[in-house]
Amino acid sequence: MKDAASAMPADASRLYAKNVANLLALMTCDGAVVPDFGDEVVAGACLTHDGEVRHGPTAEALAALSAETAESVSSANEGVS
Repeated sequence: MKDAASAMPADASRLYAKNVANLLALMTCDGAVVPDFGDEVVAGACLTHDGEVRHGPTAEALAALSAETAESVSSANEGVS
């Protein structure tokens, strides 16, 4: 192969497509989405489920943002009568 760089986008696209197909295969059964949260890959790819934030770093970031927002609102309300 003379120009390896020109072949890389096609290889990267093929690899990405294979990864997405494999993830979907893990998360489906008979055409229905049935995530198995006991599977490390499925659990790690899921941010939320049934209204619950399942991804630890995302939950922590949202909690910190919520606390920061509450503190900001509290400070803004001081002195308002």
